[in-house]
Amino acid sequence: MLLTANTAPGLCSAVVTYTVTATGDPVPTLSYAFTGATMGAGGGTGTGSTFNKGSTTVTVTATNACGAPTCVFTVTVTDIEDPSIVCPASISRNTDLGQCSAVVTYASPSFSDNCPGGGVVIVPPSLPSGAAFPKGVSSVVWEATDAAGLTKRCTFTVNVNDTQAPNITCPANIIRSNDAGQCGAVVTYAQPTATDNCGTASVTLQSAPNTASGSNFPIGTTTMVVWRAFDTAIPLANTATCFFTITVIDTQAPNIACPSNMSVGNTPGLCTALANFVTPSGSDNCPLPPNAVMQTSGPTSGMPFQKGQTTVVFRVTDAAGLTKTCSFRVTVNDTQAPTISCPGSQSVGTAATSCSSTAVTYATPTATDNCAPVPTVVRIGGPASGSTFPVGTTTVIWRAIDGAGRSSTCSFAVTVTDNTPPTISCPPNIVQNNPPNACNTPVTYTTPTATDNCGVNSVYLLSGLASGSVFPSGTTAVTWRAADNNGASSACTFTVTVTCGVAKPGDGNTQASPGTRPSQTSKIWKDAEPEAVLNLSLAPNPAATQVRFKVSGLGEKSGELLVFDGLGRMVLRQELAPEQNDGTFEVSDLPEGLYRVSVRTEKRVITKNLVVVKD
Repeated sequence: MLLTANTAPGLCSAVVTYTVTATGDPVPTLSYAFTGATMGAGGGTGTGSTFNKGSTTVTVTATNACGAPTCVFTVTVTDIEDPSIVCPASISRNTDLGQCSAVVTYASPSFSDNCPGGGVVIVPPSLPSGAAFPKGVSSVVWEATDAAGLTKRCTFTVNVNDTQAPNITCPANIIRSNDAGQCGAVVTYAQPTATDNCGTASVTLQSAPNTASGSNFPIGTTTMVVWRAFDTAIPLANTATCFFTITVIDTQAPNIACPSNMSVGNTPGLCTALANFVTPSGSDNCPLPPNAVMQTSGPTSGMPFQKGQTTVVFRVTDAAGLTKTCSFRVTVNDTQAPTISCPGSQSVGTAATSCSSTAVTYATPTATDNCAPVPTVVRIGGPASGSTFPVGTTTVIWRAIDGAGRSSTCSFAVTVTDNTPPTISCPPNIVQNNPPNACNTPVTYTTPTATDNCGVNSVYLLSGLASGSVFPSGTTAVTWRAADNNGASSACTFTVTVTCGVAKPGDGNTQASPGTRPSQTSKIWKDAEPEAVLNLSLAPNPAATQVRFKVSGLGEKSGELLVFDGLGRMVLRQELAPEQNDGTFEVSDLPEGLYRVSVRTEKRVITKNLVVVKD
């Protein structure tokens, strides 16, 4: 009998069960014995025992008094479990320097099986560890075989990447002069060459298309020419660049043309003249930079040029620093007379006791000329400095004569003003005591007298009452003014005090209050009747050109209208006819300021203020 079984998972054996029966009398005793792949013996049949891989002979013996018969059969255990093989992980390497491959080492695969025996081998054409693997992906296959002849394979990859850039060689830097009349040069050069560790490499121009061989390269500029090499590496090609420079030097000088020679007359008052000319224009084989044309000698256009000849030089400089010059002459002719400067006009006052001044001094005028020498100056009119100058305005004239006989004159005014007002003397204050019951009374006094260094023009009553007028009770201020021939004036004032008389006892009359007229029915001394009161109005006020005046109270007597400035000087006098009620006077020639306008008669004066303004 043959029994078969397969090894248990992970074991090199199997548990096998079987049935063996024995009969007899007495009942026999069973025993077994294993020989072959499995060795062992024991009581019973041995069923359920673990049998090693291979064939095992099983002998079962039944023993009793009658004998010991046996039965023999074979148990065969077959190994059906494949061996186990584990490859190393896939490997990625870069190519060795300068090679299109890489030497790669790796660990041998690990081997195991449920039964002893067997081993692993590499499967051709896989490369062994330490071999030079080519660029790209290579599969490595190993196979395991166990003692039962079962096999199993594992695979891993070796990926060799080409990461080496190709080598590219550019030509040397190039320096060229410009082509004649051109702002550049046509330059040719050899195309760069390239090599690679894995075959050939292609080259392409990376800079602008105008940097290709045979292009026109600009002048004065260093141009970077860039080339790139590409290999055939996948997925991305390795690249390398090289570059060189192309410099085109401008060796062609620019051109410049100056204006023609010119002549001009001097500027008035100067020994120079302003000369205007057009800045020369330059030209070049290349565009000129800003401010390429510069003046290197002589004044610039519009500036003063000295008398005589001046050479003006211009220079043009191109972008390469190359230069060229041109020149022309500017001739300045002197046609200018000298200039003389007099001192300013001056005003002085008269001496205190004289109607002239000896205090007038002035500096000799100075003269200049546009060209040397300094002109000579002479006085041709008016008194010399320090001489006596009369009241009024005197013109002094001087002349300057230059070396060429040209001459100029100047003048100034000396105004001598009578600043000494007249001296006026009023009588002393007067006190008039009236008889009893009398108040107002006529009062006479001596007319004031006046003296002046330039003569007295008039002495007149300014305010108060004239001598012989009826003065009211109380105190009246009387002011007189004296004006000299030059309009200066002075005033003096005295007072007239009138007291009312005291009534005698029993005269039956009542004493009048001070300053009032007694009743007409009273038996007192009757006052003289006063003259009519003067009134004056001015319009417009302020005024600019003409003033209209109205007068009341002038009566049958004539009078006069007087206008005084702020210093008390009379600036206008106008006669008034008897019974004249109105009139006009001009102020257009008067300076702005405050003036006093007086109307006076033989015994009365009234004064108003007037403001003169200018539009």
